[in-house]
Amino acid sequence: MSRSDKESERALDRVVPHLSSLIGRPKVPREHLFALAAAVAGQRCLVTGAGGSIGSSLSRLLAVQPHNRLVFVDSHENSLFQLESRLTEAGSASDSMRFVLLDIRDKEAVGRLLEIERPQTIFHLAAYKHVPLAEQCPLPYLDVNVLAGWQLLELAAMHRVERLVFSSTDKAVNPTNVYGATKRAMELAMRAHANASPQTKLVSARLVNVVGARGSVIETFVRQICEGKPLTVTDPAMTRYWITEEEALLLLLTAATSPRESTVVTLDLSAPCTVLSVAERLWELLRSGQTPMPLRTVGLRPGEKLSEELLYASERLVPTDAMWVVEVANDREQRPSLAEMAAWVEGLRRAVRQSQVEEAVASLFSFVRDFS
Repeated sequence: MSRSDKESERALDRVVPHLSSLIGRPKVPREHLFALAAAVAGQRCLVTGAGGSIGSSLSRLLAVQPHNRLVFVDSHENSLFQLESRLTEAGSASDSMRFVLLDIRDKEAVGRLLEIERPQTIFHLAAYKHVPLAEQCPLPYLDVNVLAGWQLLELAAMHRVERLVFSSTDKAVNPTNVYGATKRAMELAMRAHANASPQTKLVSARLVNVVGARGSVIETFVRQICEGKPLTVTDPAMTRYWITEEEALLLLLTAATSPRESTVVTLDLSAPCTVLSVAERLWELLRSGQTPMPLRTVGLRPGEKLSEELLYASERLVPTDAMWVVEVANDREQRPSLAEMAAWVEGLRRAVRQSQVEEAVASLFSFVRDFS
């Protein structure tokens, strides 16, 4: 690790305790998270994308509870190794945990895993997530985010999984980019399967930007500050909704424990804040009293919105009994049937396998918009 990397890492450590106040969000009581995690960890649980930012935090939280069986799945070797190492060092790793290096696109391997482990709850967090890269290289995003997700839904129904929680995003609302459209397609797939597989409760947890997550703009700003470079802001007017990592865990765990039949849930959020204001607060935290913050405006990248949306025009928020969690209801929404969804997925699969980029992307947006 270079000197600048070490400095950035130390700066991030200084920032972490302030993340909640940085975005003006309340702190989630740790005891509440532990109570939710204990309720889930008493089951046989499987986490896809377990080595990612949110996946590893969820996995560590589940691992410290009394648990039945926990299976952590990831396709990235080093991320999975680091997760296992951290749990071992913390004394949480045990014989009732399994770490599986697996590509979720491998339907046979995933099917065998579900047959052997018989999970009651699946947290499906595995996905490709970078908006600009998805615009440049859409086929892997379609393959992982949609086709592999659809396969997992089919296998979950086949193996009678009790509940599957899918990590969605606000970018799924009126999507203008491939990444957001893949997440919307999976929300629709969840709804189609929910009607056809009532024995499996399917819940989409619509997250927003998680402050401090790996690859987030916070990480970028901290690195730029430490390297003495200008902070790059897309547009001074750009706004985003932000939540803390604890709030993301709260939403996922509530989705896994709630007795309600909600199809989509999200958090009750305040107004969004500008990305520029977050950069300014970070600068003040790390370089307080120094010269004015150096800034470079880079403009919108392909697929980006100036402001994200939480809901479609036909959607409304319904309060729940759970802390800060709300249901997204839509009485007027047209939903695809399982047969319609399956036919579209098969056509998309052919386009992806034949590397027909334009056809695959056109099919994605046409389908998503027809059912929005």
